[in-house]
Amino acid sequence: MRKPRPLLPALLAALLTLAACADPRPAHERLADDMRRAYADPRLSYCVEKYGDEFTVSDTGDVRSTRFPGLQVYLQWDEEEGTYRDGYLVHLREEELLALLRPIAASVFDEYKLCLSPYLVCPSSFDRDTTAEELLHVAALDDTAYGPAVQICLYTTADPENRELDLAALRDAIWAKDYELQVYLCYVTEEDYARVSREAHRNGALLNLPYRFRLAFTIGPDELRLPRAFYCCGEAEEGAGMGG
Repeated sequence: MRKPRPLLPALLAALLTLAACADPRPAHERLADDMRRAYADPRLSYCVEKYGDEFTVSDTGDVRSTRFPGLQVYLQWDEEEGTYRDGYLVHLREEELLALLRPIAASVFDEYKLCLSPYLVCPSSFDRDTTAEELLHVAALDDTAYGPAVQICLYTTADPENRELDLAALRDAIWAKDYELQVYLCYVTEEDYARVSREAHRNGALLNLPYRFRLAFTIGPDELRLPRAFYCCGEAEEGAGMGG
């Protein structure tokens, strides 16, 4: 007498067959899609809950803004707080931030363009009601937490030979406002300057833009942190003579 066939393996086989019929893609593609969703869905939900329905997810699982086309939302997971931190608020306050920062740049340079970068994060307590002034006063709490929240790239056609005087003037103008900023000061040619726009900067089109000279520094009230190396034509030049 034949033994009855166990039901569990038969049920599993039937379920697998149904799943394959519902999604005919190869198993490795379905697995990759499941992994992408597991990575992207919590990030997307966080952004939508905090800022509204103005985001999509790319094929690689990155959250992107529909309000600012091409902008990838920079997110960091905070294990202690159990939530994400992000820098999207800086872009929501872009116009207000630039209105505050342009007079500073104009006090130093005759010709300049200001762009905001999305690679820093804000305190998790910040929300849509946070002002541009508040963003410019985020101080470092310790070696790893926050401060500053705003990063700018300042492009200019000025003569880089005067960079030390420019840096001192820019430092004093920012100190006068007690702002906290991370700054990339890029001296470029007239030809490359014409390529600079906020949209091109946001979309990453300027990542390989050549420059005559570049300075990177972080500034806060009565403090200037400047790397020992200055950068000229994409290569480090030691001993430029300007301390922090």
